[in-house]
Amino acid sequence: MKSSEVVLGERCFTLDDQVRFSQFSGDRNPIHIDQIQARKTHAGECVVHGIHVFLWALQLLISRTSKIPNYLKIKFHGQIELDKRIRCLWSEKSKCLNIIGSHDEVMISIMCEGMVDSDLSSEGLPLRNQKKLKYPNDTKSKYSVGSVCFESIYGGEVSLAEELFPQLSKRVGLYLVYEIAVLSNIVGMQIPGSRSIFISCVIKFRRENIAPFYKIMGFDGRFGKVDLEYSGRNLDAVMGTFIRPKGAPVQSCINIQKKLDSSAILKGRKVLILGGSRGIGAWVAKIIGCLGGDVTISYVVGEDEASAVCCDINNNTPSDSKAQKFDITKDNFEDCFKEKFEDLFYFPTPKIFGKKSSVFEQERYDLFYQFYCLSFEKISKSFSRNGGSNIFYPSTVAVEQNIKELEEYKKAKEIGEKICTQIEQSLSIRVLVERLDRVHTDQTLNILNSPALDPFDVSVGIVNKMYNFSIAID
Repeated sequence: MKSSEVVLGERCFTLDDQVRFSQFSGDRNPIHIDQIQARKTHAGECVVHGIHVFLWALQLLISRTSKIPNYLKIKFHGQIELDKRIRCLWSEKSKCLNIIGSHDEVMISIMCEGMVDSDLSSEGLPLRNQKKLKYPNDTKSKYSVGSVCFESIYGGEVSLAEELFPQLSKRVGLYLVYEIAVLSNIVGMQIPGSRSIFISCVIKFRRENIAPFYKIMGFDGRFGKVDLEYSGRNLDAVMGTFIRPKGAPVQSCINIQKKLDSSAILKGRKVLILGGSRGIGAWVAKIIGCLGGDVTISYVVGEDEASAVCCDINNNTPSDSKAQKFDITKDNFEDCFKEKFEDLFYFPTPKIFGKKSSVFEQERYDLFYQFYCLSFEKISKSFSRNGGSNIFYPSTVAVEQNIKELEEYKKAKEIGEKICTQIEQSLSIRVLVERLDRVHTDQTLNILNSPALDPFDVSVGIVNKMYNFSIAID
């Protein structure tokens, strides 16, 4: 914190906070309120509405200064996770609000111009009753620029303004507060909609008795950037957004079988895949199912995803598949898995990508160490006692690279590799370690849509090496 800055407040946003703001704004994008669906995004978990944080910061500013800027430039530098403490700092000198994360990184910056008295005599110009969208619109790959004006007819529950932002609503009018929240609805539910990322917003307060509308002012298909301009009753706004990348869905067993030129060469083999409800784990489960192996997959929260993988295997292959809830950090292996498995594939992982700071984060490392080292070692010993013979442990090419943002991940995987060697020597079972590059799944998404390997090819390669044969790919 700079000497010229003062702390206006700090807060952790919870899922309950998110649900209430989604009711207020009408922005029900799953990345903010659905923990299962949010896992499939680049964020890997629910994140706070940027406009929600902005309104909180604006309320803090008004409570301290009794003034409000009539022109604001907002930049969303990073996405704020639930239950993580953030601080709001104010610099009177630079007229800037900064939202600071737990590692002193700037998450949101807000430049404030034209500070005026915030005690307004009216509640602002009301928006007419707006419709509510249950689901966000599907993101389009192309947009027409400047030629179409979209009437702003969707929103949420304006009455929640005074509950969520009481001081702000009192000082500037609940309709102005609500109309700011509607900007989140436009981006998160309408355009770009389902896969939107809000990156910037310029707001100018003014009052005009018009029917609110917005239009697309710019579109760059190379980067998925969409710029919007909004004209409302209490404000004008220019919004910068991105269309976030889409994950590669795990293909059906019917499609996978078409690519495999092989018979049921694993018929009757008992295979356990921890973390098999999504990502590479689900791909490997389906490939082994197509080859005749009887697969048990584990999940923690994605019961529906795990069930879908098993149904696909059972309905379209000669194999038997089932799912078992199992938290590797809490549950006892031998209590959850009674039968004997010959092979274990170990794919459990927390969120890997998305770190902004290059500073080593001990808490982040401890989480990786729990997954890739402590839990793995404990499970491997239980698996061996139950008669298991082979383990696959996915490591990463990051251990060979100097990427500061992945330093915690790299260190944990390096120790995990050493544990694999110790397990092989002490338990007399085979442990196959494979250093994998980035693979295109919903677990490796990022905003920039970085190059990644085809998940089918990688998964076939894993199965080939695990069983020492070569599956022909048609």
